[in-house]
Amino acid sequence: MARVLEIVLDFPLQGWQAGRGSRARASRDLGAELARAWRICPPVKMRRGHERVTIEPCRFAEAEPDDGGRWQAWIETTAQARRALASRSHPFVPGVMVRERFDGDRGGVRVAMAIVAERPATAAASASDSPHLPDLPDSMAAASDARRSHGRTSKTAVARAAAQALTSTRASSDSSVATDASARVLSAASAPTGSALPSADSASPAAPAAPAAAGAAGPESQAAGQPAYGFVAERRRGRWLDTDGIEVELTLDDVTFAPAAAASSAAASSAATRAAPLRVCELRLAAADADEPDARAAALRALFRAARELSGAWPASLLLTSVLDRACAGEAPDAIGAPMKAQSADLSNTRTQRAAFFTLGCSVTGQWLGNEAGVRGGADPEYVHQMRVALRRLRTLARLFPRYADTAWKDAFSGDLRWIAAMLGAVRDWDVCMTSTLPALAAAHGEDATWAGTLDAARAQRDAAHVELRQALGTARYARLVFAWLEWLSLLPLTRDDPARGKAPSLKRHAAKRVSRLFGHLYGSGRLTTLDAAARHRVRIDAKRLRYALEFFSSLASRRTRVDTVRLLARVQNALGDANDAAVALRCLEQLSAPPYQLGFARGYGAAAQRYTAEAAEQMLRGLRPPRIGGRKA
Repeated sequence: MARVLEIVLDFPLQGWQAGRGSRARASRDLGAELARAWRICPPVKMRRGHERVTIEPCRFAEAEPDDGGRWQAWIETTAQARRALASRSHPFVPGVMVRERFDGDRGGVRVAMAIVAERPATAAASASDSPHLPDLPDSMAAASDARRSHGRTSKTAVARAAAQALTSTRASSDSSVATDASARVLSAASAPTGSALPSADSASPAAPAAPAAAGAAGPESQAAGQPAYGFVAERRRGRWLDTDGIEVELTLDDVTFAPAAAASSAAASSAATRAAPLRVCELRLAAADADEPDARAAALRALFRAARELSGAWPASLLLTSVLDRACAGEAPDAIGAPMKAQSADLSNTRTQRAAFFTLGCSVTGQWLGNEAGVRGGADPEYVHQMRVALRRLRTLARLFPRYADTAWKDAFSGDLRWIAAMLGAVRDWDVCMTSTLPALAAAHGEDATWAGTLDAARAQRDAAHVELRQALGTARYARLVFAWLEWLSLLPLTRDDPARGKAPSLKRHAAKRVSRLFGHLYGSGRLTTLDAAARHRVRIDAKRLRYALEFFSSLASRRTRVDTVRLLARVQNALGDANDAAVALRCLEQLSAPPYQLGFARGYGAAAQRYTAEAAEQMLRGLRPPRIGGRKA
């Protein structure tokens, strides 16, 4: 397969080890047990045996910025051979990659020259030495200079430069094999522009790709002096033959690598690093991509059918990036990125509601799944907050596009979305209570020492809620939700509107109408100081929904709307949120059976907060002006 649609599943070893009598045996046999379980599934054909693969990431010595894809290059070494590989990829939706793969048998694409880092035989042993990607050797630098001076070097020059570089960095290895493989891959660097392969585009599958290469994560992340993270994998292969005749390629890697802390610490000894390797088990599912929408949709359905069926053998989670992706980007295999906040989406050139829903859905899904790893294994409460915000934004997005998020959509997703959102909300409430509201109550009361026991009890409740949330993320119910949502989102741009429902209004007209309705609902809510706490909370929700809608349609809004109005709504939301936090703190204290004097103080504090925030928010809302979307005033 040249161009494929690919998803990656992670099978956690922790739960498997806890359920087995011998942890050493459990971690060693998970891949074999999964392959054995899958063999009884009629559509699956797993090859017998496995191979040990050492994977060493390369970096591109030069990059051309006119390619929208992400380039990766690496060396795979098995007992039989060593070969250089490269790939270019971009996300179709978060968690589903469109990947073009190149090996020694494929040319015709201009890739930049690669340099291989010096690596010992096993990744677990070498990670403690923190090897770095080397500087450009003189021979390759000369070829690079010639390329920049004359626009193109010959295939012979590039191949010779790559061969000399690999020979110089691997004098002790079987350089003839490595040189031959790398020269075959990298000699395509001087291919003419017209020979570049097409890239699949989410909006237009047949759109041609720009014919240049970029570094795996940009030149900055692949700079000299950056650690190169290699790893060893016990690899098993197979295939899934779908009922529609589509073949899904299965690659199961039981990966061993050194933890990031040990790999990056100069003080870590080699012995200590070898004693504590980390292991992950990843399954890559790939199906041949197609330019024709119906064929691409069939491939996506086959991928997700296979993912659902195979994850039944052991709970799995979908990954946005694989171990190989992170290694080629110069990131530690077990690295967790920073909390991901909401990103704006450009709809200025979007005309239809369907295309807008797809674009905005991808943005929200990226925030949702981009924080999942941090919720599972990170300590920062911001991961929980941002994942919760993402699910709230998704529900608001569905309200904005009822033509697509119809009754069937609600039946499929609403229940599970509310379930996981409630789990996130419980953790978030205890986080805010423990870190903010209860300390503020204690400080206002003036007797911090008497609140220490309550704070400890709140911390224990927060930890218990977090454990429950992590368990929920590991359930089959959550995995089914993620698979179902991503499949639905992937198929959205590949299907057409039902003619029986009539023509959908243009995006600008639809956005203006929806924003006008939300604005009218908020503006007509009445004086906040005359409302009870429940009614004020509903006003806060209305302000939040209007703010999310304006953020979604910011590229269609006037400058005053996307800046001043959104800022004002955020202030209203925060003001009313302070009162809500006080009410949540009181509920938490009641749940903890706090002393009566603390409950009484919290009630008085909350009542004062309700009055103050109602007055402040009411004054802010007086300055709210009708939003303007697409030249239309709400």
